[in-house]
Amino acid sequence: MDKRDIRTIIYAAVAFGLAVASHAGAQVASSPPPAWAAVHSRLERLVASDSTPSIVVGVAKEGRIVLEEAFGWADKEHRRHATPLMSYAIASVTKTLTATEVMALAGQGRLAIDKPANAYLTQLPDSIRIKSNAWNVNGVTVRRLANHTGGLPTHAILCFADATRCDASIPQAIARYAIAIRLPGERFDYSNLGYGVLGTIVERVARRPFAAAMQRGVFDPLGLVGTFIGPSRGRANVAASYTGSGVRVEDTHSSTPGASDGYASVDDLLKFGLFHLHFRSTRQNQIIPDSVIDWMQTATVRADSHNRYGFGWWVDDDHDGIREVYAAGGTSVAPALLLLLPAERLVVAVVANTGLPLADIGDDVIGAFVPAFANKRAAANAAAHAGSAQTRQSAQPIRPLQALVGSWSGEITTYAGTVPIALTIDSLGRAAASVGSTHSTISDASYSADGRMFGRLRGALPVNEFHGRPYHLDTELAVHGNRLTGYVTGTLDSNAAEGIALSYWADLEKQR
Repeated sequence: MDKRDIRTIIYAAVAFGLAVASHAGAQVASSPPPAWAAVHSRLERLVASDSTPSIVVGVAKEGRIVLEEAFGWADKEHRRHATPLMSYAIASVTKTLTATEVMALAGQGRLAIDKPANAYLTQLPDSIRIKSNAWNVNGVTVRRLANHTGGLPTHAILCFADATRCDASIPQAIARYAIAIRLPGERFDYSNLGYGVLGTIVERVARRPFAAAMQRGVFDPLGLVGTFIGPSRGRANVAASYTGSGVRVEDTHSSTPGASDGYASVDDLLKFGLFHLHFRSTRQNQIIPDSVIDWMQTATVRADSHNRYGFGWWVDDDHDGIREVYAAGGTSVAPALLLLLPAERLVVAVVANTGLPLADIGDDVIGAFVPAFANKRAAANAAAHAGSAQTRQSAQPIRPLQALVGSWSGEITTYAGTVPIALTIDSLGRAAASVGSTHSTISDASYSADGRMFGRLRGALPVNEFHGRPYHLDTELAVHGNRLTGYVTGTLDSNAAEGIALSYWADLEKQR
């Protein structure tokens, strides 16, 4: 699976669907290249083989929309075909929309990106602030929230409209979970909650609800007529979403609207992408200047060994020979992908209405329009396949740093109280833990060269979001002298309808 899918499809899903239908968009400027036929056939097979109800693809090149095509059913029960003008849930692609509004407000002099985020939350109750048990929260700036270096951890609450046991309140999420777990600015850690806080800042600065602020600040000025912040209930021309078992979902909402609650059509995503490639139509306002657009895509931090992250955009400087700037999102019911290729002056948008990895489809679309990419991708895939067995045989696990070896004890801190935690690590990396009165061997314990430890724990936390349903605990801890700090994340088990992943501060001291 491509890293774009691993990173964005937080809740695992296997898609099931019905029907085949193909509808071209109305704004196509030219015929697609011959290589598109193979991609077209693949997408027709995809919606015909009970793998997904619908998928919509669009391409813009040299400032013009050159292809828009939809396949399958946007609404199976009411037999509504998908179209390029129909709005789909776009999950974390919402972050790029939010980042654009933040920079528009900064350009108007209404906020400063290097100012502490809490400076914009002062009119709210004192509990609705970013906090930390270890670090100075003034280091959690607007900029660091936008590039995921603010120190906030993993956070996700995805609710369906008819869910009775799902608490998706952004004020509550900030009050309970906006805790800087790591030193602000130290490293990248992808956080929905950071963008939830940014959405709240947009509300405070724009002096209107987040959805209305985005409508006035971004969607209307750019002519994005099918783009809005959810909920979607009561709106026309919106695709239904479906779980992996084919159950219809009318609406979803999260505890972080600025991160995840957007809807958009493929036609709108192409227009938005063209704006960020400096192809502004005469009907679009220049809400941010070209210099800021470039800065959002180039002022990056390292996210992993291959990718960087800018201001709302992922950046891959060498994706099989091309520089790719992209936004990607995915839940169990809604994946979306927006790809910009600046040198090729190309935009690709893909959406679907059930959990489905889209990265490989996106690459197929790029390959149809950029033959050199297709050739290099094929060669890279062949080389990767030939070398995979050798890589598996030669890979050796990283043993823990000596500083990690020993016995540790401390507490996990939640909004409802603390839980004792104890941990032992030996020089071979074997680890065991106790959370409360529950003892377990950490069979999947792993380590990084910079002194971090990862693993799955057993135990229970005194919090109410899980409502008695089964969940598991994962931890990431980093050594700082005689202290081991980080977080424990409780994640609702995968058979649950909703998606919940909530993180809590953990602080341990070395005993021997």
